[in-house]
This record gives sequence, C-alpha cells and structure tokens, in this order.
Amino acid sequence: MTTVGYITVAEFRDQTGVQATEYSDSAITNYINQTTDELDHKTGRTWQAVQTVTDEYYDGNDKDTIWLNHCDITGITALSIDQSGQGTYTSVTPSYVKCYQAGYITLNRNLAEVTIFKAGPQTVKITYTWGFASPTDDIKALCMMMVRNNLHWDANRAREIKEEISLHKRKAAGLV
Repeated sequence: MTTVGYITVAEFRDQTGVQATEYSDSAITNYINQTTDELDHKTGRTWQAVQTVTDEYYDGNDKDTIWLNHCDITGITALSIDQSGQGTYTSVTPSYVKCYQAGYITLNRNLAEVTIFKAGPQTVKITYTWGFASPTDDIKALCMMMVRNNLHWDANRAREIKEEISLHKRKAAGLV
C-alpha cells in the first residue's frame, strides 16, 4: 500500500466537511491511501514519485520515434542504439532527443549521432526518468471525490469518477 496519499486528511476535511466524529483521521488516511493506489492502478500510471529506469531495452523500428514503457518522461540520461544488430551500441547525446509526456521519444535527425532506431530485437538501450514529483490538482480533486464517494456513495458522483478516470487513462495513452 502507498504510504503517502494524494491528499491529506486536513485537505479532505476542509473540502468535504467530514468531521472527526464521523470518521477518525486513521480511517480517512486508510481511505486516502487505498484510493491513491486505486487511482494509479486504474489510470495506468503513478501521479507522484519520479522514478528512474536504467538500461531498459527496446526493439527498434527503423523510425526516428519510439514508444517507451512509461509516460510522463521527464528526461533521458543515456541512449544507445545498435546500428548493426551485433551488440555494439552507439551513444546518442541526450539533448538530441525530444521527450514527450505521452511516453515516446524522437531523435533530432539533424544532430543525433544515429538518426533512426534500427529495427531488430533489443537494438535500443535507454536510461530515463518518468513520473510526477507531486500529483496534479485534477488528480488531487479526483482522489478527494473518490474518498468522499467511498464514505458517502452517490450514483452521480460515481459516474463522474468513472468518466474522469477514463479521461486520465486516455491522456496517459496520448489520445487526448
């Protein structure tokens, strides 16, 4: 279970008016942490905790763009491409690679040492960071709404939550 939720008990109480006489701080904390985990699971990403992936391998596609396993790419530390398919990698200067929030990167064909991700199994090796340092305001609001609905269920709110989760899932996939 997540140890730090997307909202605090104080934020929840301020926004919802739910008093300690109704639910203890401990109970609210548990709901917040469960909801944080649920949001990550349902949207397919984490909304906090920047993470680093080291030496992740990808199959090349003979294009200048490749999709990574994570979205919200914040930076590339190292990128190498095996142009021959023989296990000899050529380093690409990270500043010659553009990162996109949707989870893909593109080589600058005018500057990069290699201009395409050579087709073949594991021809791309990359180290990068991804994720958010803190949850966005809309994710905090969604977490608040979900915790509130767990405590006091409402069909309209449940429908709105489902729509919001779907929207964030589409954003993560780069469809919005």
